[in-house]
Amino acid sequence: MSRERGSITRDETAAPRTSLPAGSASGGSAGSGEDSLIRRLRDLRVHAPSSASQAQASRAARAAFVRAWDVAPWYARVFASAGRAGMPVVLASVVGLYLFWAFATAIALNR
Repeated sequence: MSRERGSITRDETAAPRTSLPAGSASGGSAGSGEDSLIRRLRDLRVHAPSSASQAQASRAARAAFVRAWDVAPWYARVFASAGRAGMPVVLASVVGLYLFWAFATAIALNR
C-alpha cells in the first residue's frame, strides 16, 4: 500500500498507547492473528480534511440542524414544554396526596 502525499497513519495522530495484559478489557486473548489485524488497522491512511470540504460539511450540518428544529409547528413546541414542566408537578401532586392519605390513615388508626 503506497502512502499518498498529505495522508497520515493513525499511529501518527494517536496518543501514546499503553500495553495491556492479555484478556484485558480491550480485546480478549492476545493471538498473533489479532496482533496482525490491529497492526494492519493502524496502518490505514487517515486523510486530513481540506478546509473547503470541512467548511462545506459544517454548513451542511448547521443547515440540517436548523431544518430539524424549524419543522415542528409552534404548538408542538408549546405542548412539549408544558409536558416537560407538567410531569414534575403531577408527580409532586401524587406524592402529596399519598402522604396526606398515609397521615390521615395513621391518625385514624391511633384514635
